[in-house]
Amino acid sequence: MVFPITPEPAGTDNAGPGRSAVPEQVRVLVEVGENSVERSLLARRRLSVVMDSVIPGLEQIFPDHDFATTGAWTFAREGGTPLPRDKSLADAGVLDGDRLILAETFSAQTFRPLIESTADAIQEFCRQRFRRFESATARALGLLALVLGATVFAALVLLAWFAHSSVLWWFPVAALASIAVVLAALSADRQYRAPQVAYALQLAAVPVLFSAGFVLIPPDGGVDGAFTAANVLTGSIFALIGVVVLGRASGLGATVLAALGLTAAAAVVASALFAYTPLGRPAIPAIGVIGGLLLANWAQGWALMLARVRPDPLPPPGEDIDRSELDAAYHVDTFDDESTTELARAQENTGLERKARTAAKLLTGFYVAIAGILVVSSLTVIVPHSHYFWGEVAIAALTSVICVLRGRTLDDRVHATVFFVAGFVIAAGLAVVLVGALDSDLGRLVVIVLSAAVLASFGAGGLLLADRVSTDRGGHGRPLSARLLGRIEAGEKLAIFAVVLLALWCTRLFAAMRELDLSFLK
Repeated sequence: MVFPITPEPAGTDNAGPGRSAVPEQVRVLVEVGENSVERSLLARRRLSVVMDSVIPGLEQIFPDHDFATTGAWTFAREGGTPLPRDKSLADAGVLDGDRLILAETFSAQTFRPLIESTADAIQEFCRQRFRRFESATARALGLLALVLGATVFAALVLLAWFAHSSVLWWFPVAALASIAVVLAALSADRQYRAPQVAYALQLAAVPVLFSAGFVLIPPDGGVDGAFTAANVLTGSIFALIGVVVLGRASGLGATVLAALGLTAAAAVVASALFAYTPLGRPAIPAIGVIGGLLLANWAQGWALMLARVRPDPLPPPGEDIDRSELDAAYHVDTFDDESTTELARAQENTGLERKARTAAKLLTGFYVAIAGILVVSSLTVIVPHSHYFWGEVAIAALTSVICVLRGRTLDDRVHATVFFVAGFVIAAGLAVVLVGALDSDLGRLVVIVLSAAVLASFGAGGLLLADRVSTDRGGHGRPLSARLLGRIEAGEKLAIFAVVLLALWCTRLFAAMRELDLSFLK
């Protein structure tokens, strides 16, 4: 949009000693190639505006000259640089009688039309400041839709089974869908070489397989929708087998597959205990708490074993080392070609690096599953209005403390975050359970105040920890001192010991031991 400028008379007050009088037009000699022509040009307008009217006139005067350009036209003095297009001839000091040369200029500046709509202005701002919708985003949405679609399909099959629990109707549907998803995942990985699609289909197969196993078991007593732990057990077994088979066949998504596999295995054990033993709450959740604490200590060894990382065989402290192992350790292979030696070392280092990354991913998945097991077990172990109610509350509270202490001893930020979040969720869930379990308003008020203080301490502790964590010059966190690490581990072991004792008490194991007849030992 061009706004006309009204020329001021030379005798007005604006033309004072502080402002030089500039004519409205200057007459110059314009050279176009080997030809020249005199032109009267506006002196106070920007060259970008002046050239819009000059070029059409020059095209009529010199029809044989090619005025096409990939840049923009401007003027230049002989032997000088092109004049800026955002300046006027007066700003450049051009006077009557000067000789100017038509020249091309190339600039990265672009001029857009004025934005008159607020919505267009917001869209333009978003285009400039944020990432646009691109192919990677579309692919991620498509993969997410595959997983969510499979989850919705499994939910629909389960809803149909609850409405009419017929194995002949719903198991073939779920079984055919499971076979189709598994074959699609294997084809995407091996035939089409699409690892992202194969990974998404692996995740999509888990809920579909679970639904197939769930609807395979008839309802309890022939009543529609009456499911038992046997349904959950069969569904978990189907999901576990699918995760193991797909994980071994493709090796994709070690983190998620490890988390799903361990979660499915825990569901298999829990549902089997519910279905085939007289145990119930709080015994099975208490076993889940103890099992989760044991798994947290075994997870690192499992990750190394599954990744096939074999540590060096070292004897226990105080025992002698086998002489054959020493000879093997000091044995040096000699190669005539140095390149062969370097290639062997590079291949060995690459293989070890790949196995180490796989072990780290597996460990992350195991920790996520263990955190979920601890959260669910700690909150379901509480049975309101029972004789062992406050003991069960103590188990949940101590488990939250154990998760926080375990997170503090881990160096990896993802692993530490998983346990910190688990501790917070257990504390928050414990507060919700207590508010619903207590009968008096005073007790509810005390729980609300204490839970608010505890949850606020999580935030305050995180802020204080951010100030106390030391970093090196590279910005990486330094490891804990041996003294502080020993204190944290001692507190964690003491809390674990207390949880085990409380779990044995809440499961009535101590009472059962008192009733044992040990007269045969006399």
